[in-house]
Amino acid sequence: MVRGDGIALPPGRIRDLAYHGGAILGAARGRLLRLCAEEGRWEKVADLGGARPRGLRTGDQGELWASTYGDGLFRLDANGTIGHWAQLDGLPDSFLGWLGPVDEDGHLWLNSNSGVLRVTVASLDAYDRGEVEAIESCRFIAPETNGPGGAELTRERSALPTLEGLAIFDRSAIAPPTRSPAVRLLEAFIDGVPEDRAGSPSGRATLRFDFSAPIYPTDEGARFQHRLIGLDDAWHEAGAERQARFPELPAGNYAFSVRTRVPTGSWSNTVRSKAITIAPYWHDRTPVRLLMTGALLGAVWGLIILRTRSLANQNRALQSEIDQRLMAALRSECQSRTRRGAVHALLDVEPGTEDPPRDVALAFFRIAQEAIRNAERHGQATDAWLSLRLGNGCIELDVQDNGVGFDADAPPIGGIGLKSMRERARSVGGDVVIDTAPGEGACVTVHAPAPPCGAALEEETSQ
Repeated sequence: MVRGDGIALPPGRIRDLAYHGGAILGAARGRLLRLCAEEGRWEKVADLGGARPRGLRTGDQGELWASTYGDGLFRLDANGTIGHWAQLDGLPDSFLGWLGPVDEDGHLWLNSNSGVLRVTVASLDAYDRGEVEAIESCRFIAPETNGPGGAELTRERSALPTLEGLAIFDRSAIAPPTRSPAVRLLEAFIDGVPEDRAGSPSGRATLRFDFSAPIYPTDEGARFQHRLIGLDDAWHEAGAERQARFPELPAGNYAFSVRTRVPTGSWSNTVRSKAITIAPYWHDRTPVRLLMTGALLGAVWGLIILRTRSLANQNRALQSEIDQRLMAALRSECQSRTRRGAVHALLDVEPGTEDPPRDVALAFFRIAQEAIRNAERHGQATDAWLSLRLGNGCIELDVQDNGVGFDADAPPIGGIGLKSMRERARSVGGDVVIDTAPGEGACVTVHAPAPPCGAALEEETSQ
């Protein structure tokens, strides 16, 4: 760390020093620092956002000006507020060097890579308040500056180092500011066709604007700025180019603005084109999108209703079969499974077996469905045999398959099929027994108390 007179300098390179507000201020990369002399340390006063300061100068109103290399002009107000202006805001150049005084007319003088600049201080505040579209400034042609140095010789004369040697700049010899010529908007084109013949564009379009001003193309320092409101509100440098092109613009409302200036004048009045509207594609328009969304929702709702009705019809048909007879319902289920080709299912009914009451029939049928489904999905079976019989006061149903089987003693992994089968059997006073082993298929046996012979028929007749 470098020390001078017992006071440590801050890390990094100090570009310039100024005495401001009763303290020493230093300009370093990206920040302004204040020396706390009693504590022997530096503290940050303001953040310059990575800018490279070159010079500092105090003003009569308690402000501190800072010039930068490529980042324009900064001002620290007496209340601690930072202002920042660069080339796109109307400053003729953002590569600044020596900072001169603010003269009696309210103009700040600076040296830059492109000459001596004069900036009207009042226009900086007006620009920040949105009262003007650009700050008022002008440039006087001079050789490119060589560093941030400079010296005031008299009230009107300054000595400035340049790449071509020492230059003496005399403000008293400057003619009054000239007014920049008015810009004329020549023609607008939509997709290469003049606007008055192009009609109304839709979807996407390329806009081109031709403009001019009574300035010779060889006039050094004369330049244009333009912007397309609706795309980007910021001004863009065009140099001496007298045409602006904006390709493939999306749907929206656009208006083109352009202005010009000469080195010794302020910005001309802004000229603005009439608004150009690019309509959206027909399928991007809000009514069409709402209609399409409504149609899609209607179609989905219709499919849901159709599916619900179909399932309800299937359930009613199935319930009708079960209401008629369990044996008929099981036979129909076996035929349906066989037709689909996944599992070949056969039903065997022991002679003398009668259909059980409705609740038992429904429970047995659902258990049989689940057992066949498990054999197909999990057991990879190709055949299933169903057997229905009466015995020992019970009605029993076996569903056996030739699948891969499973370990009946292992904890169940996922699914609720076996659990639902047992719950259905218990609901009619029965139980489910599963006999299986890996590689040996599976047999699901469900049994429930059977009513006395003919009791089911008497129950149905009484109903």
